[in-house]
Amino acid sequence: MSRLLVLGNAGIDLLCPVPHLPRAGETLVADGQTRAPGGKGLNQAVVAARAGAAVHFAAPVGQDGAADELRAILGAEPFAGLSLLPQDAPTDLSLLMVARDAENCILTLGAAADALSVREADKAVAELGPRDMLLLQGNLSFAATEAAMHAALARGAQVMLNTAPLRWDMAPLLPLCALVVANAGEAESLTGRRAAAAEALHQAGAARAVVTLG
Repeated sequence: MSRLLVLGNAGIDLLCPVPHLPRAGETLVADGQTRAPGGKGLNQAVVAARAGAAVHFAAPVGQDGAADELRAILGAEPFAGLSLLPQDAPTDLSLLMVARDAENCILTLGAAADALSVREADKAVAELGPRDMLLLQGNLSFAATEAAMHAALARGAQVMLNTAPLRWDMAPLLPLCALVVANAGEAESLTGRRAAAAEALHQAGAARAVVTLG
């Protein structure tokens, strides 16, 4: 692999420790807050770059202070290329509530990720070549994800798909993928099978599949 293009979401995570997860109608006072960059696409891009891969990261963001914050933080990461694509929507935000027993719940706002157009998705992969790989997740729209896949394949690149979050039916996209990574629940939702889930994803069209426990 010459380079890895991660096309996905980037946002701000607001983590709030709480005594317990809220019950219906309950108001809780958090023990504090931590603000940090986040998003599945961003996290995967950062980990791959720090591991030494030649990573190009492209992500839709708003035209706001949160986007400026992300631009400054991500500029310090060892990316081979960084493209934050401005959208007419606020930068994605996730609220994470973590209880003292380590249970958690997450509320995500993904307007910027949803706003990425088919044209922008196609343009984002324009420089990929036969030795390259495109990594996608479920945060973008189906239309943008499908367009990026077809554009990458037309240029000879391979496609890897992480099925989280499973917001829309990914089954039609599996045959386009050299590698699909899903957790056990996602794999079962996609194939209807809990046992031999990786084989089921392969039978559904993925060239290779990895199923994780979490």
